[in-house]
Amino acid sequence: MEDEPIFTMSYAGNIANSAKFLQVLGDTIKDVAWRGSGNRFATAEANVTTPEKLYMIAQCTPDLTPWDCNTCLRSVIPRVPLGRPGGRIFTPCCNVRFDIRPFYNEGPAPGPPPPPPLPPEGIWNFPFASLSHYFNTTKQVG
Repeated sequence: MEDEPIFTMSYAGNIANSAKFLQVLGDTIKDVAWRGSGNRFATAEANVTTPEKLYMIAQCTPDLTPWDCNTCLRSVIPRVPLGRPGGRIFTPCCNVRFDIRPFYNEGPAPGPPPPPPLPPEGIWNFPFASLSHYFNTTKQVG
């Protein structure tokens, strides 16, 4: 799992209640790291103050194990831009985005992709036993 280099972006602006925001941000990123590690994706919403919400999304590359995904997502916590209303943190294997404005559809998380279709019946789908009359499989001694 690659967790370097890390690229961080932050959005302009300041947070009015930065201590509360940092607490909610820390709790939320730990939550999405835990929930997102199983299927490599999670979203979260958390109340900072009554009118203000925090929106977050976390995602890992599909090749990571759940353990590595959780480790990667938790590794970005110290890199979160402090005192900003939003930001993004990217590593080669995972990324996290947060903002006080919604930036994703509030529907259920997408499921896994469907399995690939079965190959059509044809030349490659025949029983190999039917070829046995073309090959002499008995060994002659003598």
